[in-house]
Order: sequence, then structure tokens, then C-alpha cells
Amino acid sequence: HDERADLAIIKIDADNLQEAMLGNSEKAKTGDIVLAVGSPWGLEQTVTQGIISAKNRSIGSMLGSGISDADYIQTDAAVNPGNSGGPLVNVHGEVIGINVAIRPQSSMVAAYAGVVFAIPIDHAKKVMEHIIAGKPLKRGYLGVRFADLADAESGLAKSLGIEHRPGVVLGEVLANEPADKAG
Repeated sequence: HDERADLAIIKIDADNLQEAMLGNSEKAKTGDIVLAVGSPWGLEQTVTQGIISAKNRSIGSMLGSGISDADYIQTDAAVNPGNSGGPLVNVHGEVIGINVAIRPQSSMVAAYAGVVFAIPIDHAKKVMEHIIAGKPLKRGYLGVRFADLADAESGLAKSLGIEHRPGVVLGEVLANEPADKAG
């Protein structure tokens, strides 16, 4: 398993299993129709439909530390507790993502709110190869918290008196992490 990627490989000793076709998440586009498969709230073999709402989402700041380093696929297919680890499938039946997170809410039990995240299958394949080979996946890590300057909803750029543009604002250097140690 790879804890940071939130992925693991499980070997199943059984006959007559159909292997899922893995697609190419890089080729998927915003607006493409997708299906989410899983067992939300224990309701087995549930399929929901949506579209890819966005690609390359970074959700670490939204969901907290320890979240995968993938640039997530965002979809509006209904996903609830019990869908995690299930496939996000394109209209050709190819797995293009692995459903892992929904937009957190203030209540104790998160539920579908139209904002769902999936690890792109291209990233999952890379992690899978490293797990099978028994080699750790090397990742860069700074140890900082930052805010997206281009996030119009937050109003960060305006509050800082600068123009709205792509970039980040460094919010915190975490103690005893690489950036802190480097000065």
C-alpha cells in the first residue's frame, strides 16, 4: 500500500473474474459523462451518473494533510460513504479514476453535495507499479501551507491589495519540515 496516495493493491484468489479495463485519465475532458460505482450507505452495486466538473484539482488544503498528492478529477456523480475506492468510469466502460473524497460539510457525517473527487487512473497506475515493484514512490515535499491567489471566491487577492492572478500566498512554514530546515 501507499498511504500518501491512499491506494493499496489487494490480490484476490478467485476464478472467473473479469478484469476492469483501465482508461486514460489524461484524455478525459471537463464535461465528459462518467459513472461512479460503489456501495453507498451499504447499497451494493449502485451506479450513479454525472460529468467531469473539473480536472487537476488540488484538495489537500480542503481536506487536510495526509491526502493524496494526485491532481484530482472533480465530478458531480453522486458519491457517498461506501463509494470510496470504487471506480469512476467513462462511457466506454474504462476506469478513469478511483473515487476517494467528497466535499466535507459541517455535519459529522459527510454526504453528497455535488462535489466529488477521484484519483486519476494515470496517477494510480504509477503508484501501483511502485507498490508491485516494492519501491517507494519518491515525492517532493516542502512542508508549507499556502492559499490559492487565483481563488476568486476567497477574495484573498483583493484583501491583500493585489490583482487577481494565478499563484499562491505562503501562509505558514511548518516547524521541522524541509522548508523550515532549509531556512
